[in-house]
Amino acid sequence: MGYFYICMSTMSFLRVIGYFAKGHSLSKEIIKTRKSLEKSYISRISRMTEKSKIEFETLIRSFINQSSLRPHELFDLNLSSGLTASGLLVTYVVVLMQLKVSESQHDSI
Repeated sequence: MGYFYICMSTMSFLRVIGYFAKGHSLSKEIIKTRKSLEKSYISRISRMTEKSKIEFETLIRSFINQSSLRPHELFDLNLSSGLTASGLLVTYVVVLMQLKVSESQHDSI
C-alpha cells in the first residue's frame, strides 16, 4: 500500500514540475516581449504623437510586473517555486514513511 502512495506522489510531483517549468518559460517570454517593446518605443519616439506615446507606455507598463502564472495573486508560479514545492513534498513523504516504519516496529514489539 505504501508503494502506491509513493508512485502517486511521484506522478503528481512530475506533473507539478511540468507546470512550474511552463510558468517559468512564459515569464521569460514576457520579459523578452517587454524588452522588445522598449527598444521599439525608443527607436520610434521621435515620430510618435502624444497619444501614441501614452498608449505605448501603458502597453510597456502592463508587462513590467507581469507574472505569467500567479494563482490568486499569492505567489509566482515559476521554476524556483516549483523546486521549493517539490522539496516540501519529498520531505513530507520521507516523514510519513518514517512514521509508518516506527509505527510498524512499535506494533511488532
